[in-house]
Amino acid sequence: MDYIAANVAYRYCTPDREKEIDMNELPFLIATAAIDSIEFYYPISVEIDCSLSGYVSYVGKSSMEVHIDVLQKTGSTERLACSANFVMVARNKATGKAFPVPPINFNG
Repeated sequence: MDYIAANVAYRYCTPDREKEIDMNELPFLIATAAIDSIEFYYPISVEIDCSLSGYVSYVGKSSMEVHIDVLQKTGSTERLACSANFVMVARNKATGKAFPVPPINFNG
């Protein structure tokens, strides 16, 4: 779940024109600052694949909250088995200081 949260945060902070460049070339790093909550709604079977999805739900100056959902098939439907909120921070690679993240755009 942490890997997916980091991936969502990197994609959010990377301008569209730079989405195809190597992550090592980006001027910032993303780190997990906290796992705010993990809620299990149903037991997760180790024998059935899960699908994970995530989105940025809050943005500060250099931090963001990423919400992750874990879904698992039960019969012909998928149900929400678990969800979590991760607080991710962006840091400047060169200085280690806070790296500003873009604000949430609710218009598109």
